[in-house]
Amino acid sequence: MPKIYLIGAGPGKDVLFTEQALSVLDEVDTVLGNGRLCHRIESMLAGKAVFTVKPQHEHQLASKAVDFAEKGEDVVLLMEGDPGQHQLAGHLAKICVEKEDISVELIPGIPDFISAASIIGTPLAGGFVSIRLNIDGKSLEEVGYQLKIAAQNDLTVVVFYPDEKSSPELLRDTLQTFRESRLPDSLVAVVRRPYRSNQEVKICRLEVFDPATVVEAAFVFFCADGCRQIADNWISS
Repeated sequence: MPKIYLIGAGPGKDVLFTEQALSVLDEVDTVLGNGRLCHRIESMLAGKAVFTVKPQHEHQLASKAVDFAEKGEDVVLLMEGDPGQHQLAGHLAKICVEKEDISVELIPGIPDFISAASIIGTPLAGGFVSIRLNIDGKSLEEVGYQLKIAAQNDLTVVVFYPDEKSSPELLRDTLQTFRESRLPDSLVAVVRRPYRSNQEVKICRLEVFDPATVVEAAFVFFCADGCRQIADNWISS
């Protein structure tokens, strides 16, 4: 039975792939994924048939993966972070259950927010919540409610701002939600492109945090009140 492998690529750095992921990549000749990720690991994909889409358009790859599998081919669908973080994994699994002659296997990777957190120390050690500011399939009210409940609890809240389609107003509303519930001197950290050569890290106080400085593909950490900055880019909880 042909199989579709959903492989978590973690932050997209070759040495941070799991041994299982590397083994499957070595065996399968057809790879699908977003162009940004595939470009970062192009040396690992040499000699393979690679099909890409723009970031945040991975849903387009589901039907293509099924097409290859229906022809009897095993295929890899690369996903940033861990495949379980993405709605595409559940969508693809439902398609294949209905077809019965195609199987799906998820190969775990380091979740993207965990990679980002490791850059700035241990902000998650006291407990955390992770929320993606991607309103696909959710109303603004639903996302806002999730953020409000998270902000009211003394946990580090990791907010992922994926792309320009995510409402900038929602990010500003997020900041207001946290200012109403958290101490003004609590820490906010922004991490972009973790474990890449152009990685960016910024840490400041909630009272001076400017959401206009946050651009796409950024992880924003609204740290629990017990977190302390003990070095330039290091937070301890």
